[in-house]
Amino acid sequence: MHTSLYIAAAIGWIIRLGFNVINLRRKHQVSLGSESHDDLEKTIRAHANATEYLPLALIGLAAAEYGGIHWSIIHLIGIALMLGRYWHNQGITGNMLKLRVRGMYLTFFPLMAIAILNLWTWLF
Repeated sequence: MHTSLYIAAAIGWIIRLGFNVINLRRKHQVSLGSESHDDLEKTIRAHANATEYLPLALIGLAAAEYGGIHWSIIHLIGIALMLGRYWHNQGITGNMLKLRVRGMYLTFFPLMAIAILNLWTWLF
């Protein structure tokens, strides 16, 4: 199953983002919330945003693959999705609004493609 590659990558990415939060919590000695530390708030949101979008996208991608969508399309969508998540993180933590917006586009387009592909496999 080709989606397994992106599931593994997403797990690694979410763990990485989690460690970024942990490191800043230690640095600022904050156990809950961000206590108005801007860098910690952005890092928390980058992690949370990934945990909000990746599970649904990966479930949908696996369903599309199970429904018979060609492996090349699965990889195209998976690569775009992971690149979008990377760009979003770089944009939000690095104060680069354009990169953050590009990251969200490269998250939303794969999500829309996944929805369309799943509808296609269900209808036909």
